[in-house]
Amino acid sequence: MLKYFLAILLIASTPTSVWAQVEFNIDRNYKAQILKGTGFPDYPPFGYSSPDMATDYFGSIFSFVIEDYAKQANFLTNYDTRKNYLQLVRGVRGGQFDFILGAYSATNDYAGIELIYPALINNPVVIITPLYSTVKISSIADLKNLKGGMGSYEYFSDYVNQQIAELNVEKIDKPYELYKKLFSKEFDYVLASEYNARILLSELGLRSQISMSSPVWSIPVFIGISKASRYREMLKRGLTKISSDPATREKLISVLQDYINKIEEKNIGVVAPDFINDK
Repeated sequence: MLKYFLAILLIASTPTSVWAQVEFNIDRNYKAQILKGTGFPDYPPFGYSSPDMATDYFGSIFSFVIEDYAKQANFLTNYDTRKNYLQLVRGVRGGQFDFILGAYSATNDYAGIELIYPALINNPVVIITPLYSTVKISSIADLKNLKGGMGSYEYFSDYVNQQIAELNVEKIDKPYELYKKLFSKEFDYVLASEYNARILLSELGLRSQISMSSPVWSIPVFIGISKASRYREMLKRGLTKISSDPATREKLISVLQDYINKIEEKNIGVVAPDFINDK
């Protein structure tokens, strides 16, 4: 009886390691293996590098989800975003990476990659106009008679891209040039990811100079795993459990808000470009 009591006490005193070992079928005596991941190379807040860290640093608002799983299942993580994005996605499909932070459903680029349900967050697409604009936009239908712009750096789902293809929208490589064309009235509006736009506009000193609509499309964003990964079943089981926990979504929203707020606060006082006066 004493031995039985001590065994129960030992289990109760080490819940994380014992239950993680059972749930993920991990041998706690083996050397931690490395999970290889990737994501959007330069699309904050979903994927970004940091000028304050090593050049190969990769961050994402999704990072804590993977780190929580890795801690429970006795893994280490390693990220690589040093290739063209489509090459990175092919690397996930081929098993060079175990997972990708940020992927869309029903989108050809991610065919062959298993998505972890439920999606933890959406990527809302909004219409941006200058504060002084007299252009009236009340629905997507209104856009068909207008000239629009968007960043070539945006990542949207196939459905959204198909909708945009029916509009008169020009893609621009650099945010500065994109918004210069907006304020010089070459564009009536800009289509952009709300979160990414808030970051870029604050860095340009334009955050207070624009009007942003409610989302016209909202794209669910998933964590994806490679079907060729040796850890596929473990990842699917563990990440599905974590993603299904409402506390994970709450934390992700908090991480998102903190990340954007810090960037906006950092850029308070940035002087807007001269082109906003060219009305």
